[in-house]
Amino acid sequence: MSSLKGLSKYLRKPILEKLFQLAGYSKLKPEEREMYNASLRNKWDAESIRSSQEELLKRAREKAMAFTHC
Repeated sequence: MSSLKGLSKYLRKPILEKLFQLAGYSKLKPEEREMYNASLRNKWDAESIRSSQEELLKRAREKAMAFTHC
């Protein structure tokens, strides 16, 4: 039984988790794969927008601080 616990820890290593994810992706039907890819694109787009907004807000704050210190 203790060897099964050790195996469980081993299988949770990041490289094996990625391998299992890839194996799961390869099993998807074409329409499921396209839905998954669209979901990833939406996630990446949202992250890009959020990141851009944070950068713009940071710049605006810096300009406001520079303006108030003049």
